[in-house]
Amino acid sequence: MRKFILLSLLFLISICGIEAQNVSPHYVDGMLYVKLTDNYPLTFKVDVDNGRTINESEFPFLQELFAKYGVTLIAQEFYLFDDEKLLRTLTIWFSEVEKADEFIAELLLHKEIEYAEKPTIKKRLFNPDDPYYGQIDNLNMKWHLDMIKASYAWDLQWGSPTIKVAIVDDAIWGGHEDLQISSNNLCHFKKVGGVPTATTGSASPPSSVNQNMTCNESTFYTNCAAYDWSHGTHCAGLAGAITNNGKGVASIGSGVSLMGVRMSTDDGSMIYYNNAVQWAAQNGAKVISMSYGSPLQDQTERQVLQTAYNRGIILVAAAGNEGEESDYEGYEPNYISYPAGYPFVISVASVNSNKKLSSFSQYGPGRADIAAPGGFTVINNQEYLPNILSTTYCKTQFLRLTGFSLSNVYYDGMQGTSMACPIVAGLCGLLASAYPTITPAQAKECLQSTAQPLASGSRPIDGNGIINAYSAVLCAQELAGNVGICDKLTLTNQISVYPNPAQDILYVVSEEGEVKKIEILDVAGRCVATELMPKSETILSISNLTNGLYLLKFTCSNNEIIIKKFIKQ
Repeated sequence: MRKFILLSLLFLISICGIEAQNVSPHYVDGMLYVKLTDNYPLTFKVDVDNGRTINESEFPFLQELFAKYGVTLIAQEFYLFDDEKLLRTLTIWFSEVEKADEFIAELLLHKEIEYAEKPTIKKRLFNPDDPYYGQIDNLNMKWHLDMIKASYAWDLQWGSPTIKVAIVDDAIWGGHEDLQISSNNLCHFKKVGGVPTATTGSASPPSSVNQNMTCNESTFYTNCAAYDWSHGTHCAGLAGAITNNGKGVASIGSGVSLMGVRMSTDDGSMIYYNNAVQWAAQNGAKVISMSYGSPLQDQTERQVLQTAYNRGIILVAAAGNEGEESDYEGYEPNYISYPAGYPFVISVASVNSNKKLSSFSQYGPGRADIAAPGGFTVINNQEYLPNILSTTYCKTQFLRLTGFSLSNVYYDGMQGTSMACPIVAGLCGLLASAYPTITPAQAKECLQSTAQPLASGSRPIDGNGIINAYSAVLCAQELAGNVGICDKLTLTNQISVYPNPAQDILYVVSEEGEVKKIEILDVAGRCVATELMPKSETILSISNLTNGLYLLKFTCSNNEIIIKKFIKQ
C-alpha cells in the first residue's frame, strides 16, 4: 500500500491559485516589469510613503500606451542596496490583461525602454507525496544527515546566531516548536494601495487554512491544504531546526538564525519572489534558500539576485523535479529551471539513499552544481519510504497514511529538490558560521571541491557530486585561517599537542586519565589511526600518513569530544 500511494504521489503536483489566472498559467496576469535604459535619468518622483508609487505623468512619452492598455498603477518595487538598475525597473499593472504581448511590443519601440517582461509564476519544487533523529518503525529517519556526515560536521562547527539563513517559500510557520523564528525575521506581503508591501511578524499560511485538519487517503490527493501549505515550513526545518533540544528533528545548520519570507498570495500564487528576496537581503540574510522555480527567466529576477550576490549573499535554489516528466505545457522534461539556472546561484539536485540522483531530479549539464539528499530510501533499486522528515504546518498526514506510527505531531515526510536545497543552504550557513566573510564563490568551491562522488550508474550533474558537510566545514575553517603554522595546539588547560605542522611524530600531553582515546581522521572523516591514552604523555607516529590536513579527535574521560586540526608535512 505504501508503494501504491507513493507512486501516485510522485506525479501529483499541487499548484494552488493557478486557476485564478484567466489568461496564462505561467505568467502573472495584468502585470509587467519594465526596465528603463541605464542612462535614463533617475529624476522621476517616487512616493515612498505610498508603496513607492509613481504618477503616470512622470513618463509623458508613454501616456498614449498607458491609456490604450488601461494602466492602473506604476511602482518602483525594487531598490535592493540602491542598485541603479533596479531603481530603473518599474512594475506596471494594467487592465487589458489579454493584450500583454502587444503592450510589451509597443513599449519596446521606445528607445527609453531596455526591456519589458511578464513576471512568471513560480511553483514549489517538491512532489507531494531530536526524538526523530534516529529510527521510527525500525527505519532510519536521519539517513539524509548520515549521508552528508552531519554529526562529524557538528563536531567541528555549530551554526552561529549572527548568520541569517532565509527561507523564501510559499509560507513558513515560525512558531513551530522546532523553529522558533523571531518575529523580526518573518515577513509576508500585503497590497497597500495596490502595491505589495512587506509586513513583518508572520510568514504563516493564510488563516483560512485549517492547521489541524485530518486528511484521509481520498482527501489527501484532492484537498489537504495544510499539507500543501507546509512546504516552506518543511524547508525551514531542514536548513535550521533546533538540534539537541529534545524535540523533533535535527538539522545541519542548527544554531543559525532562520528567516521566513512568504512569497505566496492567500490563494497560493507564488508571485512575490523578487520582493521576498529583496526583503531577506536587506534584512541581513547571508544565505537565501529558494525551493521554487520555472523554465522561464525574468530579467528583473536576474538583476535582483545578481545584486544580492554582488553583496556577498549566498544564493541556493532547487534544480527542479521534472527530470522525467514536465508539468509545464510546451516544455520538455529536464529543462533548466530558474532561479537555479542563473550562474551566480548554487543549483541543487536530489539524491536517494543509494547516492544516485532521484528519479524526479533534473540532471545533466547546466542543471545542478551540487547534489544533496532529497529523495527516498532505496532497497533493491526501488524507491521506498522514508523520504525526508522535517517540520510542518500540518499534523502528520503523509507518513501516517502510509502506515508509519507517527501521528498528531507537526512533522511529516516530503521529497524533492525542494528538500535538497535547504539542506545545502543550511550547510552554507554553517560555512559562514566558520568563516563569516566567506564569499558566494568560496562557498560554492568548498561544496564542490569536497563533494562525495555520485554512485556508479547515476545520472550526472555539474560539479563533483554530493555535499560532504564535514569536509566543507573544514574547507571554510581553512579559509578562515584556523590552523596556524607552527602553532602548539592547546585543547584545554590540561591537553596540548605539538609540533604543528608535524613530520613523523606528534606529542600529546595531558593530565593522566583526562583523555581516554585519540583518533586521527582524514578530511573525508575516515579514521586512519586510533590510540588509547592511559598515560600523561603519548607519542603518535604519523610517518605513514600522506601530507595534508588531518583532525585529532579526543574522547575525554567525561565523554566530551574535542576536535582539533594539524598538518602533516
